[in-house]
Amino acid sequence: MKMNTKFAKLTILILLLSFVVGCGKNTNHLNTVNEQYFDSLQGMLDDCKVDAFSEDTNGIYLSVSDPMTNKNVVFDEVFADLLEEHNTFVKNNIEYFPENFAIRIEKNDGGRLGVGYCNKGQSIPWIDCDISVLGITENNHLKYSYTDLTWAYYQFYKKECKCREEVEVLVVECVRSNGGLNDHIGDYWIDLIDLYPNLRKLLIVTDWDYDSKDAGYETIRTKYPDLEIYTLPYGDELIYYE
Repeated sequence: MKMNTKFAKLTILILLLSFVVGCGKNTNHLNTVNEQYFDSLQGMLDDCKVDAFSEDTNGIYLSVSDPMTNKNVVFDEVFADLLEEHNTFVKNNIEYFPENFAIRIEKNDGGRLGVGYCNKGQSIPWIDCDISVLGITENNHLKYSYTDLTWAYYQFYKKECKCREEVEVLVVECVRSNGGLNDHIGDYWIDLIDLYPNLRKLLIVTDWDYDSKDAGYETIRTKYPDLEIYTLPYGDELIYYE
């Protein structure tokens, strides 16, 4: 009987020690059928908190945030590495995902979207219309980036990230109640666009009627004469700024 008691105490002690050791790192081993892909991301996922994950035959959705368990890790850099590893993987494994497979990876900040990247335009939140007019040649690389304008300035945008070189379309939700098109031209729009060296299209999602006389459009066009600017009023179709 005493032996059983000692064994029970020893077992509890081992479990407690295992728990304490395990608390230092937020390790995410996802239940996935795409094991090779997620194995390549595991080094970054170990320093993430996975807030949402889903996959099916049509695609993958992954939302991560800072677990705040390791003060020696800069989470913005972890997220940037995660995106870069994705692009490296699909470059080296061209036929791993099916042709129409949709992949969306987001950074979650305080319960709201910070920034997202995806390989298919139809995966972008706020968009429920046909955006094939943008003419982007889609593959498994993350060619689309999307964010909320009022949140963008506080994201990892100022960090170096090679994945931004792949982005051809930047989608920005810009609602009037949070500033609108003109209020943050200097601090937000120009600084934000500057970070995407190969950007071809800017898509502004709004909650107001399109007005081509809005000074914000001309400010952006003057700075980036080759950038195509589109507006998507909620519930409407894409409008090209000429």
